[in-house]
Amino acid sequence: MTEESPHHHRDMEEKAGSPRPTAPALHGIVPALVSPLTADMALDVSALEKLMARVVEGGVQGVLLLGTTGEAPSLSLPVKRELIRHGCGLVGDRVAKLVGITTPCLEETLALAHLAADTGADAVLLTAPYYFAIGQSELEAWCRRVVRGSPAPVMLYNMPGNTKVPFEPDTVGRLCDEPGIIGLKDSSGDLAYLARCMEHIRGARPDWSVLVGPERLLVDTLELGGSGCTSAGAMLQPREWAAVYETHRDGRADEARRLQDALLVQIDAIFRTVSGDGYVPRTLKAALALLGIGSGQVAPPLSPCDGDARRRIAGLLEQAGWTRS
Repeated sequence: MTEESPHHHRDMEEKAGSPRPTAPALHGIVPALVSPLTADMALDVSALEKLMARVVEGGVQGVLLLGTTGEAPSLSLPVKRELIRHGCGLVGDRVAKLVGITTPCLEETLALAHLAADTGADAVLLTAPYYFAIGQSELEAWCRRVVRGSPAPVMLYNMPGNTKVPFEPDTVGRLCDEPGIIGLKDSSGDLAYLARCMEHIRGARPDWSVLVGPERLLVDTLELGGSGCTSAGAMLQPREWAAVYETHRDGRADEARRLQDALLVQIDAIFRTVSGDGYVPRTLKAALALLGIGSGQVAPPLSPCDGDARRRIAGLLEQAGWTRS
């Protein structure tokens, strides 16, 4: 497949109001996958194949490529393109595919949206464009321009801790009128915020998928009427996290919460082995490497777990009985 010019994507963006494909509802456990890398920052295709097999065969309902756990802002465009092509190809039609597309550049964002659609993604994930601390009117305009230029349905992604710009609940409410937007992923960690967004969504767009980022809020989000979780920890325990969702879906909310809380003790212990921003991809890549998936390499500016942190992660994996792929 040949790459199209940025001018093509600008032309597509201007075609407002064009029909959109309808994505299957994104629901359940949709692991936010790491992006396996080699020492020279190329895509580690073999590790990606093992990771996909681990989560898909583990019973999850979808996968997320190029999210925060996937270190999307730190990867080159060629690596992003290769990851989208290989990742979507490996999954096929077995589970839903969600692909992060945000860059600070509109044309590059739209180019990734087109590639994701061409390779079979069910939806693309859109954050606020990082760097400039834009206002809500500019954020709303950005989203409308992207959604009207994207051939794939768009899910909004609230990640204010990293982008510095939140999707305020009123902005979410106004964007409910865009048929090309099919949901919200919230990684703020603020359940009260999510509840305010749900008030807008329930009345205007009951068809939206609402996913939460932090695993600790999965059951709470389902209780609010949300759809599921982009659990990063599900890379280590896909079957167990899928069971939390399925147990709640079957009407056993108290049991689902007990299962969730037991899993949180294990994953939180791994996350606590390092401090600072970027601890999720760093620790999970180290854990996956110890389980036979990839080398643990992260993209600059992050540095990989080594020494004492890696030894502690190895001990936690052994204690939990997690097995190699």
